[in-house]
Amino acid sequence: MLTFTDGQSFAFACSGWWRPVWTVTTESGDPVLIAHVREKTVELPAGADVPEDRLALLIMFAWYRVLQAEEDASAAAVVAAVS
Repeated sequence: MLTFTDGQSFAFACSGWWRPVWTVTTESGDPVLIAHVREKTVELPAGADVPEDRLALLIMFAWYRVLQAEEDASAAAVVAAVS
């Protein structure tokens, strides 16, 4: 969950293991962006009512979270392989 200072919140969710897809939704559950990790693309669904500057921040934060999650998964795989 990411909450801006004005109170607007967005939820982040990941689905899929082999080809993960991250979805950012509004508080009401409407998708704002869909990030396809393996393809390195971001899909912007029609009708997303988010200002352009805020959308740019959401895209950058989403990619940051994707990279962070992949790093965590890599570290866990190394630990599991060593054990």
